[in-house]
Amino acid sequence: MLKALNDKLKLMRGTRIKCEELAMTMSFLEGGAIKALKAALRKYYEDHDNDSLREAVDKEVDLLLKQADEQRAAEDLIHLVGGKETEEEKS
Repeated sequence: MLKALNDKLKLMRGTRIKCEELAMTMSFLEGGAIKALKAALRKYYEDHDNDSLREAVDKEVDLLLKQADEQRAAEDLIHLVGGKETEEEKS
């Protein structure tokens, strides 16, 4: 039983770490993007013993992190291209 509790704690910590990482990248997400995550978290808070609900939260967080990374990469590309055009205009 102790091993099962320890394993569950590790999984919950992993979920928390992912959520903290997502919190740092929220500015790259569009408005309303976390709606599904909020619903999944609400269900998970009501029944925190259900591992499938935690897995649903993890899946939503992973999806949002991927979206944020794609948006950040697109913004970096825009800034990179914008910077080159500015240098060409100066010449």
